[in-house]
Amino acid sequence: MRSIVSIPTLHKPQESAATVESYKKYFEVRGSSNPLEKATLAVEGINNAADSYWDMIENNLEERKVDPKNMVIYAETTFFPLEDELPIFQRQTELGNRQSQLILKLLEQGARYEPAEDIVPFRQQGRITDVRLKVWLSELRAKENQHLQEQRQALGKKLEDEEAKAVEARDEHVAPKINRTLKEGEIGILLFGDGHNIEQFLDKDIEVISLRDTLLEARERVSEVFKELEIVDNSTSPESKG
Repeated sequence: MRSIVSIPTLHKPQESAATVESYKKYFEVRGSSNPLEKATLAVEGINNAADSYWDMIENNLEERKVDPKNMVIYAETTFFPLEDELPIFQRQTELGNRQSQLILKLLEQGARYEPAEDIVPFRQQGRITDVRLKVWLSELRAKENQHLQEQRQALGKKLEDEEAKAVEARDEHVAPKINRTLKEGEIGILLFGDGHNIEQFLDKDIEVISLRDTLLEARERVSEVFKELEIVDNSTSPESKG
């Protein structure tokens, strides 16, 4: 029997483009008071939620009592043999990346690594995502111009649809690699973002164990962080003082 554990990735702000500065802009376009302070608190809250999430993931894997020597790692944005990717995992771990930390831990315990992605479909999706994020920010800034905002929303929806198709194209390239390299008696460790659905393209004899519910718990924690910051904002706004 072959099986695979699907673990949605959750990154900390400082290890992605979502830095304190970008969160500051997020609060600025919403007219928040003290945007820098709120950005700092938001990053801290998301970091705590991410650490808690990865602690739960590691505990879940340990409770399964699976010999790491029977595990095969398939991670998002891995394109090359292990000797090329290993320095990247090590560098990301030094920066606090919990996913890379988990990968190194499993490798040290005897897990096998397989490069999961093809770089061409990855880059195609990346270009669409970059444009979509720029349109989203433009939409926020245009909130007082209804016509312009509607134009941005329509463009954003079109880009979302294109991005979804590009993500699916990536998934269609990943699944055959898993089907081909995951052997009988092995358990795959699938580390991809929640927007992916690689499982739908896997061979029928591969049992899928999803840990998406654990991600939902972490997202709820993140939502609470922003709700609390909005409550503070609303309680100090001119409107709230009558």
